[in-house]
Amino acid sequence: MSVENVDFAAAGAQSVTMSLASSAVAGAVEVWLDGPSTAASGTRVSTITLPSTADIDSYADVTATLSEPVTDTHAVYFVF
Repeated sequence: MSVENVDFAAAGAQSVTMSLASSAVAGAVEVWLDGPSTAASGTRVSTITLPSTADIDSYADVTATLSEPVTDTHAVYFVF
Protein backbone atom coordinates (compact mmCIF):
# COMPACT_ATOMS: atom_id res chain seq x y z
CA MET A 1 0.00 0.00 0.00
CA SER A 2 1.34 3.46 -0.78
CA VAL A 3 0.50 7.11 -0.35
CA GLU A 4 1.97 9.50 -2.92
CA ASN A 5 3.23 13.06 -2.43
CA VAL A 6 3.28 13.13 1.38
CA ASP A 7 4.70 16.52 2.37
CA PHE A 8 6.66 16.26 5.61
CA ALA A 9 7.78 19.90 5.25
CA ALA A 10 11.08 21.21 6.53
CA ALA A 11 10.28 20.36 10.17
CA GLY A 12 9.88 16.70 9.24
CA ALA A 13 8.62 13.65 11.07
CA GLN A 14 10.41 11.53 13.66
CA SER A 15 7.85 8.77 14.24
CA VAL A 16 4.85 7.04 12.71
CA THR A 17 1.65 5.92 14.47
CA MET A 18 -0.79 3.36 13.07
CA SER A 19 -4.07 2.04 14.44
CA LEU A 20 -3.99 -1.74 13.91
CA ALA A 21 -6.06 -4.83 14.63
CA SER A 22 -5.27 -8.51 14.16
CA SER A 23 -7.07 -11.61 15.33
CA ALA A 24 -4.09 -13.72 14.28
CA VAL A 25 -0.51 -13.81 15.46
CA ALA A 26 1.56 -10.65 15.71
CA GLY A 27 3.49 -9.45 12.66
CA ALA A 28 5.17 -6.35 11.26
CA VAL A 29 4.67 -3.49 8.81
CA GLU A 30 7.73 -1.94 7.16
CA VAL A 31 7.61 1.77 6.28
CA TRP A 32 9.56 2.72 3.14
CA LEU A 33 10.15 6.02 1.34
CA ASP A 34 10.13 6.40 -2.45
CA GLY A 35 9.97 2.66 -3.20
CA PRO A 36 8.84 -0.56 -1.51
CA SER A 37 12.33 -2.12 -1.43
CA THR A 38 16.00 -1.32 -1.94
CA ALA A 39 15.70 -2.83 -5.43
CA ALA A 40 13.04 -0.19 -6.19
CA SER A 41 15.30 2.65 -4.92
CA GLY A 42 13.46 2.83 -1.62
CA THR A 43 14.71 3.47 1.89
CA ARG A 44 13.22 1.61 4.87
CA VAL A 45 12.73 4.12 7.68
CA SER A 46 10.85 2.01 10.22
CA THR A 47 9.42 -1.38 11.11
CA ILE A 48 6.25 -1.38 13.18
CA THR A 49 5.58 -4.46 15.29
CA LEU A 50 1.93 -5.51 15.06
CA PRO A 51 0.42 -6.76 18.29
CA SER A 52 -2.22 -9.46 18.29
CA THR A 53 -5.36 -7.71 19.54
CA ALA A 54 -7.32 -11.02 19.55
CA ASP A 55 -10.15 -9.45 17.51
CA ILE A 56 -10.28 -7.72 14.13
CA ASP A 57 -12.56 -5.08 15.68
CA SER A 58 -10.20 -4.34 18.59
CA TYR A 59 -7.60 -1.74 17.56
CA ALA A 60 -4.37 -0.68 19.20
CA ASP A 61 -2.37 2.46 18.40
CA VAL A 62 1.27 1.55 17.75
CA THR A 63 4.05 4.15 17.41
CA ALA A 64 7.50 3.50 15.98
CA THR A 65 10.49 5.83 15.71
CA LEU A 66 11.83 6.58 12.24
CA SER A 67 15.48 5.67 11.62
CA GLU A 68 16.10 9.29 10.58
CA PRO A 69 13.98 12.45 10.50
CA VAL A 70 11.97 12.59 7.25
CA THR A 71 11.60 15.94 5.51
CA ASP A 72 10.35 17.18 2.13
CA THR A 73 7.88 15.28 -0.13
CA HIS A 74 7.97 11.49 -0.55
CA ALA A 75 5.91 8.50 -1.56
CA VAL A 76 5.35 6.39 1.57
CA TYR A 77 5.01 2.60 1.25
CA PHE A 78 3.62 0.24 3.88
CA VAL A 79 4.86 -3.32 3.29
CA PHE A 80 2.98 -6.05 5.15
